[in-house]
Amino acid sequence: MTVTSIFPYFILMGLYLVFGYVVVKKGGFYKNLLQETAHSRYETIDGLRGFLALGVFFTHGLITYFHHINGNWEVPPSPFYTTLAELSVALFFMISAFLFWGKVLDSEQPINAKRLYRSRNRRLSPMYVFSVLLVLLIVAFRTDFKLQVGPGDLAFQVISWFSYGFMGIPTLPDINGLKDTHTIQSVIWTLTFEWQFYLLLPIFARLPARTITLTALMFVTYFFGPPAIVAINFAFGAIAAYLMRQFELSGYLKGRQFDVLMVVILVLLFTLFPRGHGLPQYFLSFVFFMLLINGNSLFGLLTSLPAKLLGAISYSIYLLHNITVNQIFYSFDQYQPITSISAATFWMLVGLSGLLAIGFSMLTFRYIEHRFYNN
Repeated sequence: MTVTSIFPYFILMGLYLVFGYVVVKKGGFYKNLLQETAHSRYETIDGLRGFLALGVFFTHGLITYFHHINGNWEVPPSPFYTTLAELSVALFFMISAFLFWGKVLDSEQPINAKRLYRSRNRRLSPMYVFSVLLVLLIVAFRTDFKLQVGPGDLAFQVISWFSYGFMGIPTLPDINGLKDTHTIQSVIWTLTFEWQFYLLLPIFARLPARTITLTALMFVTYFFGPPAIVAINFAFGAIAAYLMRQFELSGYLKGRQFDVLMVVILVLLFTLFPRGHGLPQYFLSFVFFMLLINGNSLFGLLTSLPAKLLGAISYSIYLLHNITVNQIFYSFDQYQPITSISAATFWMLVGLSGLLAIGFSMLTFRYIEHRFYNN
């Protein structure tokens, strides 16, 4: 077994699903929560989110390891794990566009921007602020609670981190002189693009032939580099929302044969391409997504209780997983250099990080996320 082996992914995912199953079966808050959302219109999306968040987690575990080895924060030397994270992020963007463009299409009135931004802020900001506070706490410990930069510089750095990345593109600044602070929490850039989409949504909603125009604008970015990673998947999400409202697709796109097709698509995505970014990959992901939103659940996997539990806490997992992995590896490195550990030890650390991230996320979802957006 090597650090890039794919088998530990499936073993640990099985472990996390069992852990989730035990939590739900023990009753209490999460059992009641899943009962309340049991008849969600798109419960397959609910079940998918957990797999996406954990897909990013596994890849960041590998990236963190190689960062200790060579000092570089970059995609890992593994097509499987590179594709896993990149497709997970792409599908997250697709889901956001599908759900919110669907709201635009369902509404007979112009979208209420103030209500939209207030709702998104209540849903996203409490957990985001908490995650940044954790980063600041970790930085304080690692810099011995001593001021390493000027007060003005520190203030700017902290404000940048609380800005959803709008003041830190492409990379958020180091805090208090701690080199590579961004490796502690590395997913904020995706929230920057999420907010850009929400901020532009009321404008897009007023465009003539709005779905066609939105799609055209998003695909134009393909010729302008990195933004296409985000924009094209927003476009596919909007197209999916439009198609679901224009045609009765569930009568034609639901059945065991489509579960098989979803598996085939996943196999193609992970075997034909060296990474998840690219127009062919996005198109295959879109077909997978269309089958998913029409009720196909990968033979019941995406509608299982543990999958829906992980989906419910996926935003917390997404924001906390890199912090957890980073701290676990940092702490272990003080005991034994990461550069000298075996593949078995690496996967033990990743497995432990995942369990801690999921357990921590269960707490933050219940006491932070759920309280704010439900009150």
